[in-house]
Amino acid sequence: MFSVAGKVAWIDLSNKTVILESTESYKNFIGGRGVGSYLVFKEVPERAHPLSPENIITFNTGPLTGTLSPSSGRINISTKNVATQGISFANAGGYFGPEMKYAGFDHLIIQGKAEKPVYLFIHDNIIDIKSAENIWGKDVWETEELIKEELSDEKIRVAAIGQAGENLVTMACIMFDRSRASGWGGCGAVMGSKNLKAVVVRGKGYLELYNPESFMDYNSRIWERILNTDTIRLFHEYGNLGTSGAGGIFGNLAQSVRNMEDEIWEAEKTLKMREIIFKEKYEERKLADFCCPINCSRFYHIKEGKFSGHKLEALKTNVYRAFGTNIDLSSREYILLANEMADRYGMNCDSLSAVVAWAIDVYQRGLIDEEITGGLDLQWGDGDLQLKLFDIIAFRRGFGDILAQGVCRASQKIGRGTEKYAMHVKGHGICEQGIRSHKGWALGIMTSPIGGGHLAGAPNTEQRRLSPELGMHYFGVPTAGEPTVYEGKGKLVAWFDKYKAIADIAGVCLFATYWMDISFIGPNDFAELISDATGEKINGKDLLELGEKVVNIEKAFNTLHAGFTRKDDRPPYKLTEIPISSGEFAGERLLPDKWEKMLDEYYDSHNWDIKTGLQTHECLENIGLHDIKNRIEKLGKLPSQEVNCCKKVTNQ
Repeated sequence: MFSVAGKVAWIDLSNKTVILESTESYKNFIGGRGVGSYLVFKEVPERAHPLSPENIITFNTGPLTGTLSPSSGRINISTKNVATQGISFANAGGYFGPEMKYAGFDHLIIQGKAEKPVYLFIHDNIIDIKSAENIWGKDVWETEELIKEELSDEKIRVAAIGQAGENLVTMACIMFDRSRASGWGGCGAVMGSKNLKAVVVRGKGYLELYNPESFMDYNSRIWERILNTDTIRLFHEYGNLGTSGAGGIFGNLAQSVRNMEDEIWEAEKTLKMREIIFKEKYEERKLADFCCPINCSRFYHIKEGKFSGHKLEALKTNVYRAFGTNIDLSSREYILLANEMADRYGMNCDSLSAVVAWAIDVYQRGLIDEEITGGLDLQWGDGDLQLKLFDIIAFRRGFGDILAQGVCRASQKIGRGTEKYAMHVKGHGICEQGIRSHKGWALGIMTSPIGGGHLAGAPNTEQRRLSPELGMHYFGVPTAGEPTVYEGKGKLVAWFDKYKAIADIAGVCLFATYWMDISFIGPNDFAELISDATGEKINGKDLLELGEKVVNIEKAFNTLHAGFTRKDDRPPYKLTEIPISSGEFAGERLLPDKWEKMLDEYYDSHNWDIKTGLQTHECLENIGLHDIKNRIEKLGKLPSQEVNCCKKVTNQ
């Protein structure tokens, strides 16, 4: 086999066994998220709790992971979602994914529960289960340092959980290389429930490509295309924050403000957060993931003031949004410290912000008081309060024990009308920019199988203001670049559902794909690279059909495990009832009647039942998911629909 390590490891922590099989067994799903979602569907019983030994967690690389393809350093994590009870897939960059392949493994499937804390050391085609009792209780950064010291190797790559994962906090994530988060679905809590502190890899192997000359020729042309765009020049100059964040070079973009009450932050606050200030005041160097042309991250050093001496990798747009605008905090240093604390404790910034902003919001509305908060006075824009809340959440102390359950369950536990202000999708907290104003973006977030987030079907074409001609050419949707238009967005999101699954299957960051710029990697490009790398001939249409199959596996898991239907694809109260206050999109909100029509178009584009949002017997049969169809059919969850489920797919 080419472009793969060739081995899959099944690791049972309960009985300390490792069983190996060939990667060939999973070639129908190619790799990455495709293999991960298939394994979770196949192996996790329907009544299994996400934090039980019955749940599995998978580490998956793709066929392009570890090659010289642009941004090919990704690793996929799949498991049962702690927040939603449905599917979870999350993706991280850094260097861990390539290193895992070089160490001899394409996929890890971890099950059971260790009797005492352990970590996995994977090296030279060997998997050691080692004691982690001396590092249990340490944060992510301390854990990496201690393991490197124990193994006497500074070149190892570490995926670790912090105290949040150990304490089974719903928004706990897995941190790779200290600052790269696999953030969604509580995957850090799943590791913690298994007494698994870290997975450590050290690879000295290499990958053999089927046709290296053709691969490198095509790959060099893709690199040239990427490097010759305005998009990449902006990234190199300003980073992720500067190109996409409010206050960045595009001006005051739509954001999430004060628990997503609004999308426009006050100008005097926004001006404090411009990337040029971070660059001049804190930046020491640019950072990039494995083989990545994007250079989206930066290494910052606070050199004066209360937090002098702190050094960290920062500042992604979603972190700025989560710990800045959504909390109404305009202190750069406090936002950087919040970034560091979340990384150290191992907590997802979006769902963490969702529960913190909700708590402040309902406190300000008089729905909760200091008796419930444990004496805390919850005020907007209070940096010390935010750090305090992070601490009590990670360690589940007092009021933090309620917040640690995530915004949906916390609001249900407290009641008092607070549920109305809980910003979540399918039970998973969200903190997203521009949902009222950008209709396709909103639809992709609400229909995401993992419970919100913009990494499933949410398109970026509206933010890029793609022309009608290009929208029609690439996606068959002339309105793809018009933010406030509802028509065509169901079709657009369904296309991006499939396409973004391809990137996750291949092992490539979305920043290097059509999602960021249509000059970047498209379906046919992926097909050429994968064909040359693996020797398995495939085209763009084949890949989009595989993407559709994976999306349907994830949808089926949600039907079986969480019971999601059409009602779970609707936005929270604030987004439909409270309009944007000012700016370009003043007055915009998500209109329920137009939302329902957009959902109709979305379901129809996937060939799902419009009335219920469920899959149909005919659709699952026609895309070859016969066993999955039979499992769902037993529950009576397959409405009959006479449709042709093999519509022509756009494959540019």
